[in-house]
Amino acid sequence: MKTDLIQTANFTELYDLLSFIPEDTAFLLLFYGPDFPYKRLYERLRRFRIPFLGCMDRGRMFDGSFIEATDSVTVMSFSKKLVKDFQIISYDMRPSMNRKLIHDASAYMYSCALASMSVKPEERNDPHLLTLNLLYGPGSSAPILVGQHRILPVTTIGASSGCYANESSVISSSGRGAIGATVMIRLHNDFVLTTGRSDCFEPTDMLFRVTGMKNRRMITELNGKPALKELASSLNIDEESLKKEALYEYGFQKGKNTVLGVGEVYDTSLCLCEDLLPDTELRLLRVHQGLDARTEKLALLARSNPLCYLSFDSFFSWKQRNIYGSQAELSMLYDNALPGVPKAGFACNGEHLDIFQSNFTETHLAVCPVA
Repeated sequence: MKTDLIQTANFTELYDLLSFIPEDTAFLLLFYGPDFPYKRLYERLRRFRIPFLGCMDRGRMFDGSFIEATDSVTVMSFSKKLVKDFQIISYDMRPSMNRKLIHDASAYMYSCALASMSVKPEERNDPHLLTLNLLYGPGSSAPILVGQHRILPVTTIGASSGCYANESSVISSSGRGAIGATVMIRLHNDFVLTTGRSDCFEPTDMLFRVTGMKNRRMITELNGKPALKELASSLNIDEESLKKEALYEYGFQKGKNTVLGVGEVYDTSLCLCEDLLPDTELRLLRVHQGLDARTEKLALLARSNPLCYLSFDSFFSWKQRNIYGSQAELSMLYDNALPGVPKAGFACNGEHLDIFQSNFTETHLAVCPVA
């Protein structure tokens, strides 16, 4: 689907994607499956000097459709008529790296990007200004988000790349692999950026204290007892049933805004999708499909006549919708609420809005004309 300012498409052939790119493109966003030739895509775009950032996903959104084929790519192009200025940076996010090194290096690159765009501290609430991150999925997003927020807390949105059998990647104009990629965007004055979040969970009154950990993500004990056993006992279900349900029926809330999904269950341990510290208190969440919340937010957004809709949607929510057969219902919801609006996005390992990380949510970005 095409407009003068933002265009979206989905391809299975690299040649078709390269032929699609509009002449006045400022930069591209790309979301691809593991069987799409993304390494060749990376080389071609660099050779043609086309600015871009993208990542591997667990499924991608193209207009009203949800695509789970592993051999395609969704692309969204932003026109120079829309984007006044931008900077793309990338930084090392290998999980073996020290978190402080990741924080310091990414924060330094971020401060350089802000300086090159002459962004001033008083612009932190500027609706024309946005930071968009695509982060390496197996790594922790916390060091990057904290560093960006401390330097200049402008509106920030993005997600962590999807993983297939421990394979994941991020690509950008300046690198690929286990990296993070950030684009700092300033729109022309005729356009504004708007962001939002839709929750797909409801808190319970069940609280757990993390009393044992194998590493930063693997919880071995809750409340002084084996983690899976304690959780199953609190829910009054057997452990084998919980193993089947944990990944898409339950999550945890840390503090007021950070939502953590259960990535894997190993024996009696729970592996979360984001780093955690020992002795943290967690509130159990029950997951739901969240269609009512999205209906209301999309109806409100439609009044602003958006030029595009960019979705960072939790992989756990995708999985649950597939199990309950409601993915088609959500697709119709997007079509009915935002007809003709270019839409793109992907199923991610963790989504964020400003400094807050989540699972079981959808964070979204829209570009709207000034009223």
